[in-house]
Amino acid sequence: MRDLRKLLLLFGCLLWSLGPALGQNADNPFELVPRLDEENRQINTPKSNEETADSLTNPFDLIYDSPRETDFTPYEVDPKVEPIITSDKERFLFFGIGIMVLLFTSGVSLVGNYLNKSFQSFIYDNAFNQYFREQDGRGAAPYFVLYLLFFVNLGFFLLLVLDYYQVSLPIRNYYLQWLIFSAGAASLFLFKHFILILIRLIFPVDAEIRRYIFLMIVFSVVLGAVLVPANLLLAYGPEGSTDYVLWGTIVAIAIIYLLRSIRGLFIANKQLLFHRFHFLLYICTVEIAPVVIVVRLILNQL
Repeated sequence: MRDLRKLLLLFGCLLWSLGPALGQNADNPFELVPRLDEENRQINTPKSNEETADSLTNPFDLIYDSPRETDFTPYEVDPKVEPIITSDKERFLFFGIGIMVLLFTSGVSLVGNYLNKSFQSFIYDNAFNQYFREQDGRGAAPYFVLYLLFFVNLGFFLLLVLDYYQVSLPIRNYYLQWLIFSAGAASLFLFKHFILILIRLIFPVDAEIRRYIFLMIVFSVVLGAVLVPANLLLAYGPEGSTDYVLWGTIVAIAIIYLLRSIRGLFIANKQLLFHRFHFLLYICTVEIAPVVIVVRLILNQL
């Protein structure tokens, strides 16, 4: 009996081990053999070229398509649009105006109070006498700072005038031209100061000469302040306004010069009665002749 149980148990284990092999033909969704056979049949079945290419495509392959004509459009330059070209003149105007305004604002920030005094002296004779007494005791160094700025602005104005009338100069460097015009204007005024000092040493007109020299400085400081906006408008003013600005500035210069001459006559009224010949000689050689020569040179160039 015990042997029979062992025999049945052995037979059952044999059947259990042979079960998968005996159930190969059953419809088992997890069976591998039929799926392998089906895949083998699909591989062995001839396919069209397109199907073969699709089946062999690897989704991880990098495919580089040849560029088409529509993928790249070259940049085309519009012939109607002119390229922006900055000339030497435009660069000089930009930096020159910047330098001029920077110098003027720096001078005003340092000695702005003396600029206000200059305008008051320009308008009122009593203010001029008061500030002359102050300057006579303290010195005129702050006024000379504004005086130098006048030469800078005057040289820039002369350069713009000659350039507006297209006067050709042998020197093409605008900065060097500006320096030459400013130095030329300063030389004329220094020559005039030298003549006045010489007259002061020769004739007994010390007080009058000192007052007149201070008058020259004050009126030049006022004129230098007037030339700053005039230069700005001449350089970057609207089209068609250059003639008005230019001639308006010339008229302003003439008025300031005329007022200075009249005030100078009031200073020299006492000496005018006793030294008419010497005063007339001074007016012709120092006041009138330099102006006539400069105007003549400019007109010849135009």
